[in-house]
Amino acid sequence: MSLPESAVPPASASAPLATASLEEIARLFSDEWSSSPPETEPEARVVDCCELVVAALLSHARTWLGVSRLMQAVHSAGGSGPVEALRWASARLTLVLCENAPVLLTSSRREVGEWCECVALILPHVGDSSLAVRRASRDAMRLLLERNEQSHDRIEEIMPTELRRKNRECSTDHRRPCMLHQLLAVGLADVLPSEAVPALLQHLMKGVHNSDLRAAVSTIDALHLILLHRASSFDKETAAKMISTIFDDAEKLPSGSVLQQKVLACTQVLASSHFDSAISELLEVGDGEFSQSQLHAIRVMVKEKPLLLRMLNCLTDILNNSFPSADGQPNRVVTAATEAFDVIVRVEDSAVVLYSPSVLETSTIAEEAPIEHVLGPVDRLTPGCHEDCSELGHTELGDESPPKPKRCHQTQAAPSIPSDLVAKCAECFLSVVGDPEQPCVRKHAIKGLANVLLLSADKENGLMELAEHKATDILDQLMMSLTDIETELVCEAVNACHRAAVLRPVGCDPELWESQLLSKLGPALLPLTDSPSPILRKSCFYLLSKLCQIAAVQPTTTANASRSFCRVEARIAVTCALRLWDSSPAVGDAVKSCLAMLLREPEAALPLLVESAKSPASLSELVGVLVNARDGQLLFSDCDLDYHINICCGFMNGITEGSIEVAAATVAVILLVHIGATRLDRETFAELRNRLMRITVALNPWSLHKPHMAHLVGLLATLPAVPSPAV
Repeated sequence: MSLPESAVPPASASAPLATASLEEIARLFSDEWSSSPPETEPEARVVDCCELVVAALLSHARTWLGVSRLMQAVHSAGGSGPVEALRWASARLTLVLCENAPVLLTSSRREVGEWCECVALILPHVGDSSLAVRRASRDAMRLLLERNEQSHDRIEEIMPTELRRKNRECSTDHRRPCMLHQLLAVGLADVLPSEAVPALLQHLMKGVHNSDLRAAVSTIDALHLILLHRASSFDKETAAKMISTIFDDAEKLPSGSVLQQKVLACTQVLASSHFDSAISELLEVGDGEFSQSQLHAIRVMVKEKPLLLRMLNCLTDILNNSFPSADGQPNRVVTAATEAFDVIVRVEDSAVVLYSPSVLETSTIAEEAPIEHVLGPVDRLTPGCHEDCSELGHTELGDESPPKPKRCHQTQAAPSIPSDLVAKCAECFLSVVGDPEQPCVRKHAIKGLANVLLLSADKENGLMELAEHKATDILDQLMMSLTDIETELVCEAVNACHRAAVLRPVGCDPELWESQLLSKLGPALLPLTDSPSPILRKSCFYLLSKLCQIAAVQPTTTANASRSFCRVEARIAVTCALRLWDSSPAVGDAVKSCLAMLLREPEAALPLLVESAKSPASLSELVGVLVNARDGQLLFSDCDLDYHINICCGFMNGITEGSIEVAAATVAVILLVHIGATRLDRETFAELRNRLMRITVALNPWSLHKPHMAHLVGLLATLPAVPSPAV
């Protein structure tokens, strides 16, 4: 097999340096600088000089070990950092290294690891947010594939051109990979020998820590796809090491973040084919407790029903067939299995809540029996509340439009629940929900009260009398818990209040119940929209969305509560527009749902809301829509312009590239353009102008937002002057 000429390194690269001394490197750099055209941009001249130096350095170690070490050095200088210019320069230098790299022959098995390391450094930036970085990285990746004897004749299959990619997207199933980095990952999984895949995955894991979000997500996509294609070929030891690496890298990511959840989703793939290795790593508890990554991995894995069944079956087997202690010391495996059970039953997922009791009863036959045989009895026990449970489940998971549930035939009446027992439990929960010394007691009391409301919402349970006397007290206690100092407890209280908004207890007057939700719960949620916890912010905005939906259909007999909630809507509208640019995508989705309900046109508003989360221009258009919504009354129901501008100023504290501060500046200035600065307090206007100037100056010169911020400064300067206060 002959290689194309483009795969042969040019001979000119070995000429410049005889030795790699610093003096000669400096002389080479100086000569190249002086020979560059003076009209060339300084940044481009620096990169051109560095390219020559890198090629010269490589001439002294033209092996894949030398290429990988030089590429690591180039990459560490800013290749994965937040500055776009440094990432572009790193990609250019990487391209030079690939142009001068040797050929990797099929017989050179020792160098496959270094080649994989080079691939792992470049692949994340094939999906970089910068077009210039993407182009340079794609060219470098094609050169790497050309120089590998196993892949050079399959480049068009692994990395198709744009035209061929579009044709493939149009002609294939939408669930198949279509992005270039996804196609590249699948191609690499097909081309690489079995022994090289673990090395590639180990090196690729470092890419999840890229400062560029799209590069990090591209890395996780590639990991997931390669594991889907090749995980089944791993041996037990390799699978265990891979899971351990995933846990270690996930631990370094922000706890509970979307990136961490995506990384830990890779454990689902490994657990499906190597369950024993996965469960042994999960139960490897250090210092007596699970790490955060292990906890999140368990929560992710149990969302998949087959894995949930196998985990419950395995854990019950450990507990039933292991001694709890030996030589006076607790059995660590039994302790870990017990803790894992506790984590599973706390997962707020309908599959766990509904199926785990049934699975525990049939755990000895779960693997042999079909899943429908195990889970069928649970469906027959809950025939009467499928619609409400479907809506509740989808709002908690964050879906914008829950699918219409299918009606199930009622084959068997639900078992009756002793009302006296439920009443005693409710009294117990109410008596301890305010315990000032034990947060754990308060938390479980909140969960208990939420379950009492859930039972009261089903008329088949016969709890109408209990609901008439206790439902209002329970709701009051849940709303009081929204002010708890423990964030986790507040999250529980918000979720419980959401259940109360979705499932009204039987026996309560509908208008009175909804009036209490709007007049008391709405104002209590306002401070929580700025919580540091993204989980709490997400839950809060979804609950506000539900309240907006209730307010939109409130009957005229309870118009006072609806008017009271209008003041809440006026205060959250601008906050929602800003939170479209929240650092958490889950919060952004919740905000879209809330804004759609505020505008009373969920389907028509969705395209604009999606674009407003990406583009300052679309966000400006959304501000205009909010100003004119409800005949111009949405933003100004017992709320003035100073309030909204102060909200925006509160978000403009520092500078983070592409952050919510750009959104705050946009919303503030466009509000003034539509409404006029003459209605604004002079001090507020001066504060806004100062913060806007600080952000514009602090922005990176290569930032995509720089021209937009300069435009906002110009708009602010053209507004009529704010009148001086009367003397």
